[in-house]
Amino acid sequence: MRVNDFDIAVALALNKGEENLRERISDFNRQSEVIRHYFNAEEDDEEAVIAPLGEWLLFGACITVKRIAPKRQRFEGVIKDVFRFGREDVDKVLEGLLQNVELALTTLSDHGVATRDMLPSLPPLHVLTALQDELKGLTGAAKLGIANRLISAYVWRSFFTDRYEAKANDRLFADYEALSKSIASLKEKGTLGPSEKVPIFNEEEYSLPDAAVLADLDNPKVPWIKGANRLGRAVAAISLCEVPIDWATKDRLDARKLRELKIEGSLHRHHIFPRELLKGAGLDKPRIYHGLNGVVLAGPTNEEFSNKVPAAYLRGILERQGGLSEKTLQSRVESHLVPYDVLIKDGEVEEIYKEFIERRAELVATRIKELAEWPGV
Repeated sequence: MRVNDFDIAVALALNKGEENLRERISDFNRQSEVIRHYFNAEEDDEEAVIAPLGEWLLFGACITVKRIAPKRQRFEGVIKDVFRFGREDVDKVLEGLLQNVELALTTLSDHGVATRDMLPSLPPLHVLTALQDELKGLTGAAKLGIANRLISAYVWRSFFTDRYEAKANDRLFADYEALSKSIASLKEKGTLGPSEKVPIFNEEEYSLPDAAVLADLDNPKVPWIKGANRLGRAVAAISLCEVPIDWATKDRLDARKLRELKIEGSLHRHHIFPRELLKGAGLDKPRIYHGLNGVVLAGPTNEEFSNKVPAAYLRGILERQGGLSEKTLQSRVESHLVPYDVLIKDGEVEEIYKEFIERRAELVATRIKELAEWPGV
C-alpha cells in the first residue's frame, strides 16, 4: 500500500483518534453517491480512497479553518489543531468538510466532470470546497443566480486558463479569498464588486483561448480528450456540461449516465473523423488526435461509426432508426458543439477536416467566453 502525505501527517500528529478519523472518512465515502466516482479504486478497496480523500479534507481545513494556503508541510500542524482527539467540535468540523467536498464535486459534475478521469484541474475542487459555507448563507433568487454564475465562470476559467500551472496552492488560496469577498459583497450589497479583484479573472495575465488558438492544426494546443491534459479534458467538459444527446442511442449524457457507462466500460471518446480515415489522408498523429476531433459517446455508438466518413455514419443512423428525422439527428450532433453541416459534406477529407476543426473551434470558443464572463458588478 502506498503511504502518502495524509498517512504520514496523521501518524505524526495523532497519538489518539487516528482510527476514528480514518473510519469517519471511510463511512462517508461508503454513504456518498458522488465521492466514489472520483477515485480510481476498486469498490472494496477503501484504503485506496481514505488517504486521497483525507488530503482533500486537509486542503479544505487549511483554507477554511486555519485561513492559510494549503501546503503539505502544514498538514501535521492542521491535524493537531483541527482533528486532535478530544476536541469538542472535531466531529462537526470533519462532517462539514466532508459534506463540502461532496458539494464541490457535485458542482464539478454539473460542469461536465462526472468522474475523476474527466477532471481538467484539481485546484478548483479545493476552492469550491472552501466556498461552500459562504454560499450556504446566500438567500434570494437574484443573489443566488449571480452567485451560481460566478462559481460557474470561475470553474471554466480554472479549466481554460493556465492560472494553476504554477504556484497552484498559493494561487488557489488567493482566488478563494477574493471570491469569498465577492460573495460577502453580494450578501451585503447585492453586487459582486469588480472582476479585477479576483486574480483568475485578470484577462491580461490569464486569457481564455480564442478560436485561432483552439483550431491550430500545425501546432495543436488541444490534445486528445482522453489524456491527462487540462485543455483536452476542458473541451470534453464544456461539450458535456449542458447534457448532450448520444448520436445513436438517444440517451442524455448526464452525470448519472456517464458514470453508468464508465462502470460498464462503455464510456468512449469518439474520433469524429476516424483515425484510419485521417491517416489515409496523410495526417500525422497530433492532427488526428486533436482534441476538437473528439466527443464522448456510448461504446456501441463509437463502434458503429468505426472507420467511416462522418457523412456515411450519420446517413447510417438515419437509415437504421426508422422515423428519425435529419433535423433531430442534427440537434443531437450539435448538442455536443459539433457543426453538423460540415460533417455531411462530400469532398477531400483533409480539406473538410480542416474546415470542421475551425468551425468547431468557433463554437467552443464562443461558449467558453459566454460561460466564463464575470456575471456583472
